[in-house]
Amino acid sequence: MKLSETKKKELDSILSELIWKTSAKCVFLVDLNGELVAIAGYTGNINTVALASLSASHFAATVALSMMLNEQQFTVLFHKGKKESIDINMVGKKMLLITIFSNKTVLGVLREETAKSIKQIEELVADVPEIDHKPKDEIKNTLREEIDNLLKDM
Repeated sequence: MKLSETKKKELDSILSELIWKTSAKCVFLVDLNGELVAIAGYTGNINTVALASLSASHFAATVALSMMLNEQQFTVLFHKGKKESIDINMVGKKMLLITIFSNKTVLGVLREETAKSIKQIEELVADVPEIDHKPKDEIKNTLREEIDNLLKDM
């Protein structure tokens, strides 16, 4: 997804504000191909490329699950951990907003502020052309490589 410098700065501001208001650790904006659009916050030792790719793949899998349950689509995924949790939200039809946060983040505040940020992002990218979809073989190879890389470290 190609964004102008002005839009990139506005996007960075939206994501930084979300972190500040929610005390989240970091926020990622990812297109549906699993490519990073923007990052804000402290990523530490997170493999950002793998996180983006796996999150997009995970979200795609939930589309199939939603169809099995006769739902139009699940728009939010949430995973709670002991120390950190992850919240994944659909942004329009083009992207995912991924927020990593700790126990100090208040879930209600996160949900409210995330909804506001999604609306701002959707308005910001409304005139950006649709994402270019990669051929399925290329996506499979990228995901397979990322999974192999993650598993060999275990």
